[in-house]
Amino acid sequence: MDVTVATSYEDGVFTVGFAAGGWRPALLFSRSDTVDEQDALLGMDTYCISTEGGATFYGGIEAAAVRGTAIDFRLTSAASDALGLPVELLLRFHDEAAMRAAVEGLRSVGIAVSSAG
Repeated sequence: MDVTVATSYEDGVFTVGFAAGGWRPALLFSRSDTVDEQDALLGMDTYCISTEGGATFYGGIEAAAVRGTAIDFRLTSAASDALGLPVELLLRFHDEAAMRAAVEGLRSVGIAVSSAG
C-alpha cells in the first residue's frame, strides 16, 4: 500500500504513523521513554503497534528492510493474528525522503531496518 509518514512526541511517547489515502493513521508504532517493572513483566517494555481499528500488539516485527522507496516488514504470526495484518507487509512511500523519515522514525521506536541486498 502507498502511505505517508508522520512522527510525534507527546508525554514521553514517540510515535511514527503511517496513513494510506487520507490523513487518518492506518498504522502506528509507539514507544514510551519510561518503562517500569510491571511493563517489563507484562511484555510491554518494547514498541507497540496499533491499527486504525484499535488492535494493539507489543513487539511483533521479525524483520524490516528497505527496498527502493518501500519498507518490507515481516510480522510474527502472533502479531499478524492480533493486528489483523498479513505476515508480509510492504509500505511504499512517494519518494526517498519520506522513506528515510519512516526509517528514522522506526529506529526511534526500536525497530531495526536493514538495507535490502
